[in-house]
Amino acid sequence: MEISHKKFFVFSLMMKCPEGKAMIDCPLEIYRNLSNTQKLNKIENFSDKKIDEIMIHHRKCSYRRIYKMVRGS
Repeated sequence: MEISHKKFFVFSLMMKCPEGKAMIDCPLEIYRNLSNTQKLNKIENFSDKKIDEIMIHHRKCSYRRIYKMVRGS
C-alpha cells in the first residue's frame, strides 16, 4: 500500500494532536483510539476532499492556538 504525503500527514495527526490536547471540534479525535491498521484503512477510504478539509481544519486550529498564545489569551 502506497500512501500519499497528504494522507501520511493526516495519519500522523490521527496518532496524536501536535498541540497536546485536541480541541472539541477536532475531526480526528474519534479515530485516535483505533489501531494503526484501522487508522490506515480509514484514511485510505477518505476522499481527497475529506483529506483537504482535515488539513484546512488543522491549519486553522493551529493558527487560532498560536494567535491566543501570542496575544496572551
